[in-house]
Amino acid sequence: MSTTSNEALRCLGAEEKSRASDYLASTRDALLKAVDELSFEQWRFKPTADRWSIGEIVEHLAIIEARVPALIGRMSEAPAAEPGRKDSEIDEFILAAASKVTKRFDAPSELQPTGQHSPEHCLRQFLDGRAHTIRLREAAPFLRGRVLPHPVFGPLDGYQRILATAAHTMRRSS
Repeated sequence: MSTTSNEALRCLGAEEKSRASDYLASTRDALLKAVDELSFEQWRFKPTADRWSIGEIVEHLAIIEARVPALIGRMSEAPAAEPGRKDSEIDEFILAAASKVTKRFDAPSELQPTGQHSPEHCLRQFLDGRAHTIRLREAAPFLRGRVLPHPVFGPLDGYQRILATAAHTMRRSS
């Protein structure tokens, strides 16, 4: 289904909801599998001084998940998407490319991990945030038709924000 900005704000269809739920769940499960059975030393290990540890990455992901509800809450007041915007093409781009971004970007200070939290705390925060994102995807009205800027991908609607959040969980850096 191709959605353009000429349509009014709209809720997600069943296929979009299912796709987002499946992607949110599969990326959550992949993260949990990747960190399962790590020792505390592995959790805290930094490959170089300027790179994050696995624990800091998970903390960063938890911070991002916690911010999704506020972003989605602002969508009904966001500017309308440009005429002719092909949401389905942007959706596909996010799913295909967002997890493969290899260029490093410095996270804004509010998204920076502190490295002070236990693995249990970071994982609980991430899981709580992800559960909230999944519920929000079901309950939030009007995830299409309005856009807010994303620092890497440009203007994204609420549905695309949810997809990008899930994709970020799987991002591999060089």
